[in-house]
Amino acid sequence: MIEYFRHYGVRTLADEALSYALADCITKPSMTTSYDTAKTVLQRAPEAQGLYISCPQWPVIDQIETD
Repeated sequence: MIEYFRHYGVRTLADEALSYALADCITKPSMTTSYDTAKTVLQRAPEAQGLYISCPQWPVIDQIETD
């Protein structure tokens, strides 16, 4: 994704991969994994103007306005 974004002029300031095995992708993340991961990335790049969360299985919508 970083290369894809770069191709369109979007610079990646920080990224985070959780490296779950395929069998764990549905069961291992908690309801706040997306929020916790996003917070970690934004702490490393506080000047970021956006955040891309690529995993469509995560319950992200309920976490958007947590802070």
